[in-house]
Amino acid sequence: MIPWTVTAHTNTHPDNGILLAGATDNYTAAHHAAGEAALAALDDLAGHEPTAIPFICISIDDNPLLLAAAAADSNNTVDFAGFAAVIAHVRDTGTPYEPAQTSW
Repeated sequence: MIPWTVTAHTNTHPDNGILLAGATDNYTAAHHAAGEAALAALDDLAGHEPTAIPFICISIDDNPLLLAAAAADSNNTVDFAGFAAVIAHVRDTGTPYEPAQTSW
């Protein structure tokens, strides 16, 4: 069995988070299940705290694939769609997300 975990919380309530866990027969099923759970957690956080910054960690077989927070602009508008795309990358590929390199 391949275990997976997802933890999620916001910057405004770091002690009131979401923990989801499971186990599947293979790695592909594990990253798909963990990714779906993380997207559901993000949706829940966005619905309850739309201006709070969400933090999410996805681990598969005790290996962290994602430990990230969403971005927000100067108006405190949180980029939930961009963060969901990062989570979907982990769900679909089973690999960590690597942002594009910047020149600085």
